[in-house]
Amino acid sequence: MLDSNMTIRSLIEQYPELKDSFSAAGLGRLVEGEVFERTGAYLTLESGLRSVGKDPQVFVKSLHDRLDAGSRAIVNLPEQPGRQDWGAIGVIPMAVHLQMEEAFNDFCVDLRREKGLDFTGRMASAQEGSDWIETSYGALDDPLQVADLCLGRGFNYFFSKQFTKRYLDTGIFCSGAEQEVNDDFAGLGVRDPLGQYRVFSVVPAVLVVREEGLEDLAVPNTWQELLSETYRKTLVLPDCSTDLPRAVLLTLYSRYGEEGVRNLGRNIAQLLHPSQIVKKLRSKAADAPVLSILPYFFAEVVNLISGIRSVWLEDGTIIEPLFTVQKSSPEYFMSDPEAMAAAAGFFAGSRVTSIFAKGNFPVLHPDIDNRLPQDKPLWWPGWDFIRQHDIEQLSSRLQSLYEAEIPNCKHGCRV
Repeated sequence: MLDSNMTIRSLIEQYPELKDSFSAAGLGRLVEGEVFERTGAYLTLESGLRSVGKDPQVFVKSLHDRLDAGSRAIVNLPEQPGRQDWGAIGVIPMAVHLQMEEAFNDFCVDLRREKGLDFTGRMASAQEGSDWIETSYGALDDPLQVADLCLGRGFNYFFSKQFTKRYLDTGIFCSGAEQEVNDDFAGLGVRDPLGQYRVFSVVPAVLVVREEGLEDLAVPNTWQELLSETYRKTLVLPDCSTDLPRAVLLTLYSRYGEEGVRNLGRNIAQLLHPSQIVKKLRSKAADAPVLSILPYFFAEVVNLISGIRSVWLEDGTIIEPLFTVQKSSPEYFMSDPEAMAAAAGFFAGSRVTSIFAKGNFPVLHPDIDNRLPQDKPLWWPGWDFIRQHDIEQLSSRLQSLYEAEIPNCKHGCRV
C-alpha cells in the first residue's frame, strides 16, 4: 500500500509507473540521478517532499488517484514559501526527522486543545541542508520577522557574524534556561558560558574500519596517526552535501592548524554521502572504504556487518553540535508569550531528548544513558576558539585548503 512513510526507493521499485508523476511535478531529482542514488534507500516520501517545500498529503493523494485511474495526469503541488511566520524553525537529522515532526505536531495539537493557543513551525530534514534559513532570514533586520526559536546543526548560519552580531550580541536571542550536563560531557565545556547557545545533543564522527581491506596497515587509534603519511589515500569522508566535514575541519584546525587540514585532504581516497558508504560496506563492494568517518548513527548501522567495526579515537572523537537559540523577551516574540514558553519547554523536554538519544545522537540531559565508551574522550574546538574566529570565513578557507589536496574534488561545494 502506497503511503508517505515508504522510502522513495521502495516506492519506485513497487510503482515504477509513478516516476513520470514526479518528473511532471518538477521532482525528478528525488527519483533518479545522484540524489536518488544517495538517499533513496533512506529518505521517506514525506521527508523528501517536505525537503523541497511540497505538501505530502496533496502529492500522495494525487499518486493514489493516478494508480486508481491509470492516468498520466500532471500533479500540481502548492508551494510552501521559504519564510513564513514560523514560531520555530529547525534542521533535523534524517534519522530522527519523522519522529521529531510527529512530536512537534502532537505538541501543537495539544497546545491548541488544552490552552487554545497556536504555535507553528517548520522541522526540515537535514537532507535539505540549512541554506534555506539564511536565504529566508539572513537579510532581515526586524526580529519580529524571525522565528522565535531555532534548532541548528553544526557550524551553520547561526554561527555567522551576520547572525551573532545582529541577534546574539544584542541579547535578542539567548540559550534559554540553564541546563545540567550529562557525565559523558563532563569537562568538555559544551555548555555556553555566555548563555547564547543551548547545545542539547551532538553528532559524533566515528572512525569505521573494514578489517579485510587493511592488509599491512595497523588500525589507527588517534587522529594524529590517521593524519600521518601512512594512511595516504585510505580514508573516506562524507561529501560536501553534509554538515559533518565543516565540524571535522574546524576541530582539526583548532589543534593541528592548516597542516592538519591539508594532511586530512591528502589522506582522502574519495568523498561519498554517508548512505553511499553504508551501501558499499553492506554490499562488500571492491571499492568499499577501508577507513571512513561516519556519523554515529550510520556507524552503528554498519557495525552489525561482519568484519566492520567502529573505533572511538583515543585523542578524541570529534563532535558536531545540535543546539537551539531562542528569543530572550516577549517584546521580540511573533508568537503568544505563553505558547512560546510552552514551545521552549517542549524542545528542552524529555520527548525531544529521548528521540535524539534513541537515534544515536548523544544528549546532554543528565538522566539519559548515552551508552558511549567510557574511556574514549569527545573532542570539539570549544567556545573560546569559536568566538575568536569568524567561523564562516574560516570554514571557507579551510575548505579550500582541504579540497586542494583531493584529486578530482569539485571545488566550491558546501561543507
